[in-house]
Parts: sequence; structure tokens; C-alpha cells
Amino acid sequence: MSLSASELNYLIWRYLQEAGLELSAYALQDETKINEYDDRYSDRIPLGCLVDLVQKGILYCKVNDMIQKGGDIASEDIINMNFNLLNSISQSSDGVAERRIESTPVVANNSSQPASSAGQNGRIEDDNEFTVVLKNSFVFPASLASNWNPQEPDVLAWGQRDSTSSICTLTWDESSKVLIPQSQLLPHPTSCKEIVFISWSPKGNTLMTASENGELRLWDSSGSIRFIMALHCSPVLAIRWSPNSAYLLSLDITNKAVVWDSQTGQSIQHIDNQSADSTDKCLGTDSCWIDDTKFVLPGSDYSLYVYQLGDIQPIGVLAGHSDTVSLIMYNSELRLLCSASDDQTVRIWKGNSINSLQVLTGHSQPLTYVNWCKLGDGNWCVITCSLDGSLKIWDFFKNRVLDSRLVDNGSPILVASLSPDNTKLATGDSDGNIMLWAITAAKKLKQLSYYQPGEVDNSNFVSSIDWNATSTQISVGYSGSSSCVIKIV
Repeated sequence: MSLSASELNYLIWRYLQEAGLELSAYALQDETKINEYDDRYSDRIPLGCLVDLVQKGILYCKVNDMIQKGGDIASEDIINMNFNLLNSISQSSDGVAERRIESTPVVANNSSQPASSAGQNGRIEDDNEFTVVLKNSFVFPASLASNWNPQEPDVLAWGQRDSTSSICTLTWDESSKVLIPQSQLLPHPTSCKEIVFISWSPKGNTLMTASENGELRLWDSSGSIRFIMALHCSPVLAIRWSPNSAYLLSLDITNKAVVWDSQTGQSIQHIDNQSADSTDKCLGTDSCWIDDTKFVLPGSDYSLYVYQLGDIQPIGVLAGHSDTVSLIMYNSELRLLCSASDDQTVRIWKGNSINSLQVLTGHSQPLTYVNWCKLGDGNWCVITCSLDGSLKIWDFFKNRVLDSRLVDNGSPILVASLSPDNTKLATGDSDGNIMLWAITAAKKLKQLSYYQPGEVDNSNFVSSIDWNATSTQISVGYSGSSSCVIKIV
């Protein structure tokens, strides 16, 4: 088995593109003409291949160092599995790894300190850092959508793939450390098929569920049905509550939007945006409220339309994106709007201008997450995730990346969620893995922990991640296996 210099250059070139380092990738391409190999290898080499090979090389070096001349495994090295690049290089150059701890016999159940920390999650410790291996505390059926009550941190609602939804109160018995779930089933007719979206109102007293056939149902917090709203004939992509919980904005896959009165269940505004070429192409998958009477929808030519409640025509048009608008977020404190698109860019908009204030470029694949994040020093930044497997923190005022990270296996990031306290980010990749990242005071991303599902296959993907109000639990929805709740602290 061998790797030629040209093949290595190709892997590096691919890595630079996946990491969003476009100028570096272009410089390497210009000097080596390595792009000529793309036709031969592009379909055969997965995303993150270089990172995966390096990690396997480090693992090989460590395992090789653990084997003694007699063929036995050095048990003390198992305790101190310090898998990193510098350590593997230094140990390999010495021939035999130096022991980082003195050799002591392992005695079962006779240690002053346990091998893993007490509690739910196990820790793999290092000299200075540790990675927490997360374990689930509660499981529920396969789900495409889940949402915590914003006012009750122990109340979770989820939608299942068998035309049912549930509201569940998860109570912890602190004395016995046992979780006591109490569920209320929300039945839907079988014609509704899968529950594709679920959302609590900001006040936490009502819940909206959306079915695959477009039917919306409004429930109270006890699980009693209030209204059935049936104006959509296609799957609903997004449901957004106005800040005062008075109205709901729903958007379906055919670009049809409806504004609903949450007190009466009646529609008060219909908007049907069409693409400029009259095709059935989806213009966007998200919407948002600016205040209690203004909202933003995807418009023709991948622009953003700003509407006043009750007006048929938009009061403003924000043009600039060249592909489907996937995410829209408004910051009421800064009075700025950000939008992400499949054109791999994020645009920042200011209310008094139709031109974007900034265009953030650096991802090499469509974006799957964007959000405003208030740092510990009071300054704001933008956090993005993408199918290129990277997550970034942006100084959007200066249009520069403060920090960028790739998930360990380089897999595409499908979903992400920022904790309400703005200190942690949870990401879910195409392999089903959940990674927890800390947003440090130095404006850096640091991986804290990870969760690996028991069942992994091509048809099972992470469908949703959501934080509870106190940033202590996350719900993770899986499309083809048991979904779960993970207790962070």
C-alpha cells in the first residue's frame, strides 16, 4: 500500500476546500494542477478523508507503541491514551514510548479515585483536558422534530413518524437520581402521516404541530386540542411565532405562507410567492419575525421579502443571494438580520438599506445553521455550520473568521443548536454523532464531549437538536432509530 505525492496533494487540496480555505486551495491548484485529478477521485473519496487518514495513522502509532517486545500490551498505556499528533510523532521517533505514569498494579474496587467521574457521563482524561462521553438519560421513538417548552425546562414535546405527538414532563428524583417521565399523547388521524414540525409558543402555554399533509394543530400545554388549521396542502417547512405569541407564520414547500391568529385559529393573511421562472422550485426553507407586526419570507430570485401584517405586497425587498435561502435570523438588540443560503454565503442586512451590510464567505458547501451569539464580553458574533463539516465563529463587523473547526470525522453537519446561555453549541453530523462545543471567552470553539448512537445506517440521520431553557439538557431526534434526551450537567 502506498500513497503518491500527487495523491497526497489531492487530499490536501480537498481538505483546504472543505475547510473553506479557498485562497490556499487555489494556490496549491495553481502550482500543482492537482484539480486534474478531480474527475478520477471526486466520486471515490469522501468528505474529511485526509483527517480520517491522519487520525488512523495516529491510532496505529499509539497501538504500535503499546505492544511490547514479547507481544504483551502495556496496561499502563491503556490508562493514559493520549491520542494526539505531537505525542504520536515524539513517541514514534524514540522507538519505544516513554511512560507518562509510573507502573502500578491495577486493583479492582480499591482506588481512592474512580476511573470515571461519578454521574451519568464518563470522562476520558488527558493531562490538561478531557472529553466527556455522553450517555442518554431518556429515549423516545424515532422523530423528525422535538422542542422544549421555553418556560418549563423539564417539559419536552416531540412528533413521531406514526401520526402521533407527545408532551412529556421529565422529573428527576434527586435523592435516587432516577428520571420519572410523565407523557401525554397527542393523537392525529392516520391521514396526517409523519409529524414534521413542532413548536412551543414563546409563553409556553400552546403547542403547534405540523403534519406531512400540511395540517396544523394547536394544543394547550395540557395536551387538549384547541384548533385544527388546514390551509396548507404540502409539507410545512417552518412555523414561527411572533414575539408576543399572538400570531403564527407557517411556510410550506410550495412557497405558500399563512399568518394565523393564535387566539382564534383563523388565518388573517395568505402569501403565495412564485419563482421568477414559474417553476416549482422552493425559494427558501425558513422565515422569521422582526417584531409583532413585521416578518420576513423568501421571495422570487432568492431575495427576502419584508411584510407588514395585513399588507399583500412586501414593504421591502432584500436581494443578493443566488440560491435557496435556508436560514433567516433577526437580532432585535442590534436590529440586524442575517440570512444563509445554499450559495454558501451569509448576508447581514440593516433595516435602512436594501443592500447587505456584509457578505460572509468561507464555507465550501451549503449552510445548515446560522445564529447570533452574544459573547461573555457583551459583543455579538455569528455562528455558522455547513455541509462541508466545518463550524465557524465570525466577527461580522470586520468580516473575518474568529475561529473555525472541523468535526472529527469531517462528516457534513446536518443540524446544530446554540444553548440559550450562548456558551455551548451542539452539532449533529451525517454519521449520527452529536458533538458539544464550548464557546470560550477567547472567542474560540472547543470540543467538550460527544454522543454516539447505538444504531447507525444510511437511512438513519439526525433530524433535530434542541436545548431546554436552562441549557442543561438537549433532545436529539433520529429519523430511523430511538431519539433521546442527553443531560449535559
